[in-house]
Amino acid sequence: FMPFFRNHADVASTNQEFYLWETVAESARKAIAIRYRLLDYMYTAMSSASADGSPVLSPMFYMYPEDKETWALENQFFYGPGLLVAPVLAEGATSVDAYLPDDLFYDWYTHEPIRGRAALHTFSDVDTTHIPLLIRSGVILPARESSANTTKELRTRDFEILVPLAEDGTASGELFFDDGESLDSDTSRITLEYTKHGKLVIDGDFGFEVPVAISKVTLLGGAGCKAGQCEDGMFSRSKKVHISLNKKGSYRVEDRP
Repeated sequence: FMPFFRNHADVASTNQEFYLWETVAESARKAIAIRYRLLDYMYTAMSSASADGSPVLSPMFYMYPEDKETWALENQFFYGPGLLVAPVLAEGATSVDAYLPDDLFYDWYTHEPIRGRAALHTFSDVDTTHIPLLIRSGVILPARESSANTTKELRTRDFEILVPLAEDGTASGELFFDDGESLDSDTSRITLEYTKHGKLVIDGDFGFEVPVAISKVTLLGGAGCKAGQCEDGMFSRSKKVHISLNKKGSYRVEDRP
C-alpha cells in the first residue's frame, strides 16, 4: 500500500523472492490482489495529485485536522482518500491498536461497520498474512471485480463499485481514465454519487472511451445485513448491473422513499 511497489534486491544480496517462504507468498498474494483491484482508484488519486497537489498517501491528520489525537500518528495512514491502512508492525504480534476518529468505517474484508469513537480500536487475532484495512464511509471505491496478473489483463475486467454509506445514506467518489500508456491520451474524469434515494449518479467529462462497464454495485451500511444473512457472509449487499462509464446517467440500485 505504497505508490511505488516492487520486490527488489542487489545481485549479491540474500535471495528474497516471495515464494521462498509460505507465509510471505500468501501475504504477497493477498495484498497484491487488493492492490490490483484498486489500481484505478489509486491512478485516480495520482491524477488528483498532479492536478491540485492533494497527497496520494495521507496521514490521519490530513483527513481529520480538528482531531488532535491524529496529529502524531505514524503507524496508520490513508491509501487514497478512502482506505485506512493499519498494519501490525511489532514482530510476533497478532493484534494492533489503531486510533479511529469519530466517524464510521467498514472492514475491507467483511464490510462490517465499525464505529470510530475517537479512541483506540483493537484488531485482534491478526494472522501474519493479514493487513487490517478499513473503508472510510462516504468515499466510493471503484474496484475491478477481480484481480489479474498484469495491468493489460486487468483493463479487461469490469468494475465493482463499493459504496460505503455515510450516516446520511450518501457517498461519492471519482474515477479517472486514460489509455495508461501515452502522454497525450484522451481522458475521462467520472464522478460517482450515491444519493439518499438509492440512486447511483454518473457524471463528469467523458473524453476517453472506456472499454468496460460497471457490472456490480455493492452497498455497505444503511439497511445493511448481518453476517450470514448476506452473500458469502458479508455485511453488505450487491446488485448485478450493466452501467456504462461513457455517458451520464442515473441508476436506481435500491428502493428508498
